[in-house]
Amino acid sequence: MLLSLVFGLLTGLPAQAHAETVGAFEIVATDPGQPLDGGDYSYSGNVLEIKTDKPVTVSMANPDATTNTDRIVVSSLAADITLAGVKIKLSVDDDCAFEIKSNASAKLTLAEGSANSLVSGTYRAGLKVPAGASVSIGGEGSLEAKCFSEVRAYGAGIGGDQGGSAGSIEITGGTVTASCESSGTAHGAGIGDGSYGSGARVAISGGRIKAAGSVEIDSAATITGGLFADGVLGDGTVYKVKPSEGCVVRESPFEDKDAYPYAVAAPAGDFMVTGGAQGVDYSYGSNVLELRTGTPMVVSMKEGVSKTQDSRILVSANTTRTSRSRASRST
Repeated sequence: MLLSLVFGLLTGLPAQAHAETVGAFEIVATDPGQPLDGGDYSYSGNVLEIKTDKPVTVSMANPDATTNTDRIVVSSLAADITLAGVKIKLSVDDDCAFEIKSNASAKLTLAEGSANSLVSGTYRAGLKVPAGASVSIGGEGSLEAKCFSEVRAYGAGIGGDQGGSAGSIEITGGTVTASCESSGTAHGAGIGDGSYGSGARVAISGGRIKAAGSVEIDSAATITGGLFADGVLGDGTVYKVKPSEGCVVRESPFEDKDAYPYAVAAPAGDFMVTGGAQGVDYSYGSNVLELRTGTPMVVSMKEGVSKTQDSRILVSANTTRTSRSRASRST
C-alpha cells in the first residue's frame, strides 16, 4: 500500500528538463514543464535547427570550447532562446554562425553572467536577421556578433549578409558588441544592413552597445535608451544617430562610463529615466513611474520641470540592487 502511494506521487511530478548534447552544443528546455521532443529541434550537417516556440537554452557541450564547424539556424515563427555561453567562430567565407530564416522570429535572452560570441565569414552576418525576419535581444549577459575577414568583410555584425537587407532588430538589454571587421576594408554595418543592403529596422531601448562597421548603427534606427561607446554630447547623437523625440544624450552616470560614456535618457511623464528599457525595466502610466527590475536606473526631472504635483514613483522590483532617484515632488 505504501509503495503504491509513493509511486502514485512520483508519477504526478512534472517532467524534469533533460539536456541533450547535439554536436558542439547542449540544448535543454528552459521551462521543465515544457520538455522538448524530436520535432522541436534537429541536428544534421553541423547545423542545430531550432523549430519550436517552446523556451530553450543553448550552451556549449564543453563550456570552455569554441566551435569552428557547428552553427545555429532558427526556423520557428516565435523562437524563445536563451544563450548561455554559446561560442561559434567560422572562417569559411559563406558560413553564418547564427541565422534566423526569413519570416522567422527569435527572442534571444543572454543568460546572466554568460559571454556569447557569434563570428561569421566574409559574406555573412555574425547574427543574420534577413528581410522578413525579426530578433529581440535582451538579458544580463554579453553578446559579440561579428562578420570578419582578413581581406574584405561584407556582412553586418547583426543584420544582413552581403547585398542583403536586414529585417527587424530590437535590443532591450545585455552588453552587445556588433561589428563588421577586416584587416582590409569593411563594407557591412555593425547593426543593420550588409553591403549594398537597405531597409533595416533597428530599435534600441536598453543595453550597453558597441558597434563598428562601414556604418556603426543604421541611420534610421529608433533609439530610446541604452548606454553607448560612441557619441557626441553637443550634437545629441550616439553613433551619429539622433535618438527619438524627447530623448536626451547625457554623460553616463554609471560605473562603467569609461567603456560606455554616453547614455540616452527617455521621458516618462515629468521624469527622465537613464538606464533600463521602457516596457521591460520600467513603465509609465496613470502618472506612475514603475521601476520593475533590478537594472540600475537614474530618475531625474524632465528639463523645465522642477517639481511634479501629481506623478509618483513605484518600485515593484524585488531586488538587492538600488535604483537611484533624483526626482522631486511638490507637497
